[in-house]
Amino acid sequence: MFCALTLAMGAHANDTITTIRPYDTGTMVQPLQPTYLKGALVPSRWSHGWWIEAAGGGVALLGSHMSCDDLFGRTCFAYNVAVGKWFTPSIGSRLSFGGGEMKNGMNERQGWHSYRFELMYDVLGNRQVKSLDAPQRWSLIPYVGMAMLQNTDTHKKPFGISYGVQAQYHINNRIGVTAEIGNITTMCVFDGVRSHDRFKHNLLSASVGVSVNIGNGKWRRVIDARPYMEQNVYLSDYVSSLQEQQLHDKQMLEQLRKILAIEGLLSKYSDVISGNATLSATNTFPRNNYSGLNSLRERIKNRSYQHNDKVANDSVKSQKSNAIVGSGNDYDYLATLQSSDQCIGAPIYFFFELCTANLKTSSQLINLDEVARIVTHYNLKVVVEGAADSATGSVSLNSSLSKSRADYIASELQRRNVSSAQIVVRSSGGINDYSPIEANRHTKIELYVP
Repeated sequence: MFCALTLAMGAHANDTITTIRPYDTGTMVQPLQPTYLKGALVPSRWSHGWWIEAAGGGVALLGSHMSCDDLFGRTCFAYNVAVGKWFTPSIGSRLSFGGGEMKNGMNERQGWHSYRFELMYDVLGNRQVKSLDAPQRWSLIPYVGMAMLQNTDTHKKPFGISYGVQAQYHINNRIGVTAEIGNITTMCVFDGVRSHDRFKHNLLSASVGVSVNIGNGKWRRVIDARPYMEQNVYLSDYVSSLQEQQLHDKQMLEQLRKILAIEGLLSKYSDVISGNATLSATNTFPRNNYSGLNSLRERIKNRSYQHNDKVANDSVKSQKSNAIVGSGNDYDYLATLQSSDQCIGAPIYFFFELCTANLKTSSQLINLDEVARIVTHYNLKVVVEGAADSATGSVSLNSSLSKSRADYIASELQRRNVSSAQIVVRSSGGINDYSPIEANRHTKIELYVP
C-alpha cells in the first residue's frame, strides 16, 4: 500500500511540475543592452541647445525712387550679433541686434540699427535623429521673423518683416562657420525721403560669421522600455512558478506524512520530514536535528537512570574525553556536562580572511542557523572565542582582531534570536596552535549545559 501510494503521488507530482513553464535562468537576469525608439529624442531642457553668433558683411537699401547707383554702389558695411536656442535638432529661434550704414533714396549715407526675432528651421537637422553618434557637418536654415528698424539720422522707426536663409559648416560640436543671405521688407519712410507707409523698401544683406554652442549641444535618444518591461514580466512569472512549485512540494510532504502515519513508519522517517525540512529544491543545505543531543538532555533530566545499563553505559563511554580523569569503572559523563566542565560534542570553527573580521566564505554562516536553533530550543550556554595568527601582526593588533572576530560571530548569533545572556565572548589573541597557520585565524563556538 505504501509503495503504491508513493508511486501514485510521484506520478502526480511529475504531471504537476511538467506543466510549469521552463525558464532560462542563465540569461533572463543578464543586463539588457539599451535600444532606442526610432525618431524620438529626449525633450530639450531650458539650459540645453543655446548658441551665439557674430557676423559681418554688406547691406543695401533697395526699393522705389532710388538713385541710379547699381547694387554694389549702394552696398555699405553692416554687422549682426545674435543669441538663439534649438528646441529640437530642427526647430529653433534667435534674437539678434544689427546695424551699420546704408544709402537712402538720395544716395546719402545714413546710420541704422535693428532688433529682430526669428524662427528657424534646419532642413538637415533630422539627420541627427538617425545617428546621434556621427557629427552633423552641414546645416541649411531658412528663417522668418519680425524686425524693428531705426534710422539714426531721421529717427524713423518702422516695422519690418525679416526672412532669409543661413548655411553653416560645423568645425566640431561647438564651433561653426556661417554664411547668410537675408532681407528686411519695411516701409518707405525708413530712409526719410518718402512719407507714405507702404512696404516697398528692402534692406538686403549678405554676411559671414561664426557660431558657438553654449553648454551641452548633444541630443539624447529615448530608450525603448519594452524589453525591460518584458524582462520584468518574465521574472514575475518565474517567481510565481517557484512559489507554485514550493506549495506543491509542501502539499506532497503533508500527504507523505499522512501515509507514513497510517503505515506506522512516521518515527522511522522523522528525520526526513520533521521540523522545517522540506523536499523543495530550494533548500539544498543539510540540516542536523541533534537527535543525539535531544536524547542526552532527556537522560540528564531522568536522574534515576542505571549506569550499569549496557546500552546507556556504552553510549556514555563512547563519548569520553581524554581530558577527563575518572575514578572507578564508570565515567559520569552526563554529570560532567551538567557541571559545565566539558562542552557538548566538538567545537564549531569559523575561519576568517587575513587581518580582517570577514569570513573566508559566507556559506559558513549556515552552521550558525543550526547552532542558534538548538541553543534557543534547549537554553544552552554558548562560548564564543576568537583567535588570530601570531605569525602575522603585532600583539596589540592580534588581540583586537581576535576580539572583533568573536564579537562578529556573537552578533550573528544574536541576530538569530540567541539571547546575549546565553553568550560568553572570549578572545585568545595571537596563537600558533594549528598548522597551516591560516587555521589560527578563527572563532570557535562551544556549547555547554547551563
